[in-house]
Amino acid sequence: MDKPRIEFQRYREFGDIIGDSFTFLIKNLKPLALGFLVFVVPLFLLGALAMLPIMKIVSSEFDDISTLNPFMTSFTSLFFMLATILGSLMLYALVYSLIIAYQEHPDEELTVSLLWDYVPKAFGKVFLVTMVILGAILVVGLFVFGLSSIVSPVLGVLLMLPLMFLIMYFMIKYIFTPFIFFSENTNLGESFSRSSYLVQDQWWWTFLVLVVVSLIASLVSYIFVLPATLYMGASSFLSTEPGELMGTPSTSALIIYGVSMIGSLFTNAYTVVGIVLQYYSLREKKEGTSLMDRIEQIGTGNSMGFDNEGEY
Repeated sequence: MDKPRIEFQRYREFGDIIGDSFTFLIKNLKPLALGFLVFVVPLFLLGALAMLPIMKIVSSEFDDISTLNPFMTSFTSLFFMLATILGSLMLYALVYSLIIAYQEHPDEELTVSLLWDYVPKAFGKVFLVTMVILGAILVVGLFVFGLSSIVSPVLGVLLMLPLMFLIMYFMIKYIFTPFIFFSENTNLGESFSRSSYLVQDQWWWTFLVLVVVSLIASLVSYIFVLPATLYMGASSFLSTEPGELMGTPSTSALIIYGVSMIGSLFTNAYTVVGIVLQYYSLREKKEGTSLMDRIEQIGTGNSMGFDNEGEY
């Protein structure tokens, strides 16, 4: 007997979002893991490979880090940071693609080849939305601190806290924009407006969902972080020379640290699923989309029942 499918387009209480996020990931763990290896991990490895020579140079060849080429170290660090950010955006694109493919291909097994039809488009739209948001934050930040430098440096410090709250407010307000831009095929402006409309009067509820699913993902990530932490602690305890820990990292250490970081990134998929479920929940609450679909399907022979049909 086939396992019941998850209905995305319905209203969910807080506990349903938490539980259904786990359920969806468990049901689709194989395509998610394979997609993660194909789409996300290569970006992370590019950044790690760029940092590896610098790590070895710093640890084994130079006693004074100031003798290193500042341009080389800055460029390498920037490249690693960029690769990590792109890997995170690719994870969002992968999970978005998995969710849409899951709904559009109910009778097919989700495979990497199928996800190839979705991920590049999703990544492009997630990247564009991210650049717009970061650009807006940069412009506002430069304006505020530029103004404070002219008036008084103290003003910049005083404005720091309200500026952080303002950024957080707009981040939640437009949190659904990337998924809307990808899934609803709207233009960029409409996607921002749609997200604002859905979050209106639901800001604190959306914020709470984000905090809890992020906290759960962080706790689960300790499954991957713990081995690296234990390894570092054991190495520190067993080292006989004071500078031994600063030596060239062993292959096993690099593998453990790499798996730890990649695994931690993988657990963020839970956060993405939770955000998407909140989007569908608010959409159903405000627009009743699934109910309208079922009304339109009455008499066509294609009507679908609710998940809990027959229980009452």
